[in-house]
Amino acid sequence: MKRIGAARRFFSMPSMVLDSDRTLLEVRGKDAGAMLQGLATNDVRLLGEGLVPDSDTQRRATIYTGFLSSKGRVIADGFLYHENDECIRVDLHADVRDIVKRHLTLHKFHSVVEIVHDDEHCVVVCDSSLPADQIGSLAGSLDTDCSDPRLSMVETPFPVLKRSFAFKQEALAPSAKFAHSGDIAASIYMVYRMLAGLPEGPSEMQPQVALPLESNLDFMSGVSFGKGCYIGQELTARTHHRGVTRKRLLPVVLTRSGAAVDLGGLLARFVAEPRALTVTKYEGSFGALAVKEGGASAGFLRASVQVTDDVALGIAQLKLEHVAWDEPTLALTADSALYVTPLPPQWWPED
Repeated sequence: MKRIGAARRFFSMPSMVLDSDRTLLEVRGKDAGAMLQGLATNDVRLLGEGLVPDSDTQRRATIYTGFLSSKGRVIADGFLYHENDECIRVDLHADVRDIVKRHLTLHKFHSVVEIVHDDEHCVVVCDSSLPADQIGSLAGSLDTDCSDPRLSMVETPFPVLKRSFAFKQEALAPSAKFAHSGDIAASIYMVYRMLAGLPEGPSEMQPQVALPLESNLDFMSGVSFGKGCYIGQELTARTHHRGVTRKRLLPVVLTRSGAAVDLGGLLARFVAEPRALTVTKYEGSFGALAVKEGGASAGFLRASVQVTDDVALGIAQLKLEHVAWDEPTLALTADSALYVTPLPPQWWPED
């Protein structure tokens, strides 16, 4: 099977408004940063302008992070956007916005903050290589330092997206020149990140069940191991320092034929002629995967989307000992005629 890295030669990502499955919370007040620092897996001090205090690390407009329960399980993953020192926006999957709001409210204690739904803004993304005249009136909101932090720190053949927020009314206006919005934009973005190996949202990171390192938050620059205490830190730090993570969320290709798939061409054709896709979510034994030869349990399929009649893309949680890269060696136990091929994200650390 052609390695997924080859896809970069065939396409660029269009500009999009993610208004159907992403949503925003606004945390405002003089203690906004300090409160989030005690709840987020990443170091909130990285947000802003200039250098991090007592460091030569450059601050950023956007960081990726997770929110954990006291038992160290993922409640949700998301992005933090810096507007000013007293206003931080939280970009989340729409299905978990209220859950995260309750979690933040429960732990704000005496912090001087207000946590509100932000329905005036939406999330906007575009290929970092697109010129400003193809983004239109919102080019200013997609500033040079707002690259999607999950891939901006690593060598990757996939397009690195700029990611920010904008007034919804402006983003959806014809003058904004955004290529797609609604379900079409959500589907293009979903296919892109499944091929790139970027799990996201509650269908792939099961709330109160998933662990942050098994969900690749560390690989996606979403965990700081030097920031100090936050809720759920103890189990995460212990797992990290033990140096063993036996299961990971991985991109997979599902086919009936088992034939090799030109993934670069597949993605390029889908971007050129996109359509709304439906996500299949797998829970419990319905998503169980086994090794075709021997039948050993290999893990679970978490979510998939049917891109063509014969090809679906998905995210699966797999035991790494059973992963044969680029080989269709796995099958759904409920449908043994389906070939499942794990894909190696080229941007993963080699060790």
